[in-house]
Order: sequence, then structure tokens, then C-alpha cells
Amino acid sequence: MAKIRKLQITPKIAPVISVTKELLKLIDTKKQIVYIFIAKSAVQYRFGRRSRIVYIGKTTRKGDRPFESLKKKAAKLMSDKNIKPRVKHIDVVYLKARGRSGADIVDKFERVCLHEFRGYFGKLPYGNIQGNRKLELTNESRFFRIERIIKILRSLG
Repeated sequence: MAKIRKLQITPKIAPVISVTKELLKLIDTKKQIVYIFIAKSAVQYRFGRRSRIVYIGKTTRKGDRPFESLKKKAAKLMSDKNIKPRVKHIDVVYLKARGRSGADIVDKFERVCLHEFRGYFGKLPYGNIQGNRKLELTNESRFFRIERIIKILRSLG
């Protein structure tokens, strides 16, 4: 009888998924937040400006949106040949704003982030393909300090 050769096992030391306590805040079903996908290296946008931000989105009440979105968008962003340099690593960070009664703060917050990103970098992040025309601000400056959002977006980029 022939001797069966044993399989060789090679571990991958670098983590594929890293989980922190912040994950619990991200998947809390009662809260809605704005999250941002950040590439490891800055990508080129219009006006000659570079940013590491490749997607801006918001959670739903279900709480699973960042992970569904990461699953769908990560492969697309990493295989997009129009992004220079190519995206090989994505981190997820989130922004939180305290809510006010009678106002859908998360929708306004996401709209302001996308509007200000487009205003500074010349176009929406590569992962954001919808909503390019409907980003006109109405009364968002009543709820947020726009200068603060611009500063945050530039520091993340």
C-alpha cells in the first residue's frame, strides 16, 4: 500500500480581520452612524488633490450595513483600474454626531460629508457612485459646523 503524504500547513501571520471594542459601537442596532472606508495609501482625485478616503456611507437601523458594504465595495475598489495607486488595504472608521429630536441627523451628516468632500477634492469618493446630483445642502449648516467636517475629512485623507 502506498504511503499517503501528509499535507503541509503554512500559517498566514498577518491578520485578515482585526476586531476591537469599537465594533460593538458600530453594530449597535439603535444607533445610526456615518462610516468611512480609508485606503492605506492616498488616491488621486481631481484638482490634483489626494485622499485616502474611498467611500462614505451610513448605517441603517439593522447595524450590519458597514460589513455588507465592505463586502460588496472592497472587491470593486481593489479591482478598479481607474484608482491610482491601486487600493490594497481598507480600514473602516466612523463618525458620530449626537442626534436631535425631529431631525434625521445621520442623513444630513452623510450628505454634508459627501458635499464637502466633493467640494474640496472635485468629485465624490470612488466608492460613492450614487447621489452625485442630489447633494445640494438645504439647512445642514443649522446642525453642523461645516468647517469642523472639512477639517475631519482632510485629516482622515
